[in-house]
Amino acid sequence: MRIQVEHDKKFILRTAGIFMHEGRVLLHRAEHEDLWALPGGGCEFFEDTKTALIRELEEEIEASIEVDQLVYVAENYFEWNGSKAHEIGFYFLARFSNASMRFYDLKEFKGIERKMDGMTTFKLIFQWFPIEVLDKMNLKPEFLKSQLTGCHRTFKHIVNRSAPFQNVSKTSNSSEKR
Repeated sequence: MRIQVEHDKKFILRTAGIFMHEGRVLLHRAEHEDLWALPGGGCEFFEDTKTALIRELEEEIEASIEVDQLVYVAENYFEWNGSKAHEIGFYFLARFSNASMRFYDLKEFKGIERKMDGMTTFKLIFQWFPIEVLDKMNLKPEFLKSQLTGCHRTFKHIVNRSAPFQNVSKTSNSSEKR
């Protein structure tokens, strides 16, 4: 869910899956961009985050998945396409169901993203990466580089501030990553 609050400000509610297999993590990016992210997408109105994650992977790569434990809720502040963005991200451990096990054997595969208008589409690239190379990648949000290397099964609330938001005052006592 993306809501344009003002002409240069967006609020985003995102859900993502942490798919790990044999020391690798699954990432995706739009074919026309150079930044990688965990697979997932925006929630629709009145849709819970687990259901949204299942729907996104079905729509993008026709995969059947199991959504497990919620491990991170992250407040991400960043600039994107000329707008300041405030994103709330829900990050779940996830796995491919028996019907979609083939995705574990593919190094790279393609998907498709459909915009809210239902007409606009662009290609997605999905790829498995060894966990130890994440710190050298253009992976967003940044906190994933350190957190995925030791992806624990305990819940964390993370506040992730990219420039120019790094000096904004904080009131949270939760775990924070700058």
